[in-house]
Amino acid sequence: GTNILGYGNSLAFAYLAGVQVVVLYANNSYVELLARSSAPQTGDVMLVSDSGAIVNQVDGWTYITPGAITNVTPSEGHEDTIITIRGSNLFGGASSASEVIIAGTTAKSIVSQTNSMIVVVASDGSPAMTCKICDSSCETCSSPEA
Repeated sequence: GTNILGYGNSLAFAYLAGVQVVVLYANNSYVELLARSSAPQTGDVMLVSDSGAIVNQVDGWTYITPGAITNVTPSEGHEDTIITIRGSNLFGGASSASEVIIAGTTAKSIVSQTNSMIVVVASDGSPAMTCKICDSSCETCSSPEA
């Protein structure tokens, strides 16, 4: 954007759908925020500069239901083991998973995927004990619930 700081020198506060968030970086044309946890909802993006100016985008942010992995089968294996991961909202708001990490190792390939089931082939060194599913930026991930 332009003039994001509203003629101020810094960003004092930022809100996503009414939830105050952490400002990681801000200049007059670019802002980087860290969203906080929230119930699913859509709302405004509101930036408040140190001058008191408010820059607002109506309905510019949607909190989604976090992904949840409910089952990984088999629970152990070796290279080339076919692993099925079941859960809900596994894409975390994206249209697909670009990467699946099994026990810290990227899966060799994604065989098939839906938002509720992903089938992968294990790489060497991935015993299928824990897994993480990432969108294209690997910033939105689903992990097993503790």
